[in-house]
Amino acid sequence: MQIKSVLSSKFKTCSKRKFKFRPTFKSENSFCVSNSISILVSSCAHSLRSGSAADEILVKLSKKGGPVLTFEIRTPLGPILQDVPVSVLSAIRLAECCEPENESVTGFTLPPLAKLHTVIDRMKGLGNDLEIDAEIGEEKADLSLGVHTDMVNVATMYKDLNRATFGAEGQSELEPEAFERRKAVVDRRNFSRCLYGHQLQPKHAICFVFQNSVMVHLMGSWGVTVTYYIPKRLSLH
Repeated sequence: MQIKSVLSSKFKTCSKRKFKFRPTFKSENSFCVSNSISILVSSCAHSLRSGSAADEILVKLSKKGGPVLTFEIRTPLGPILQDVPVSVLSAIRLAECCEPENESVTGFTLPPLAKLHTVIDRMKGLGNDLEIDAEIGEEKADLSLGVHTDMVNVATMYKDLNRATFGAEGQSELEPEAFERRKAVVDRRNFSRCLYGHQLQPKHAICFVFQNSVMVHLMGSWGVTVTYYIPKRLSLH
């Protein structure tokens, strides 16, 4: 995934501890061509914290009555072993976790997520169809978020947001256009949930409207990125 913005900020990548992977678990599912697993973040974080002062951490996927990740934490005082239960994903389950293939599009940065979440939350008594309407120029974008029903029309406007571009690996970069308009209707509750990402204190939050979904991409302050995909509703009101 390649995301470019007109912002001049430089993004730094976080340093990574060296890990070695030696899978010893053989999946019995004939649909799996590789071992893909699901793990509780809290359990994994506990094991990694235990090895914060280790010289090396060896992670092995093994079978001990069930699939587990064995963390062999090598310290000057000797190795420490911790087993974390995992679930081995089939190819079908793994496909549900993959990013959808999307065309190259232009997008825009979002306003501060905490304040935006408060605004969207106040619309919950009006309806669940949230209309996103963005007018994107060569460098800036204007955004309208609203709920429109037979009884009421409510919208909030944000001006002078930065323009951003999205392109998959291998796709050519988009040529800036003088004006583009992107519209979508999504479930207000789903959009509100992704705004909880403000707790990650992202440097930037960027929104892209695709043919079948809306993507919200959060760029964290310490090299962590989170991407939400929100399905579009069938039609505009």
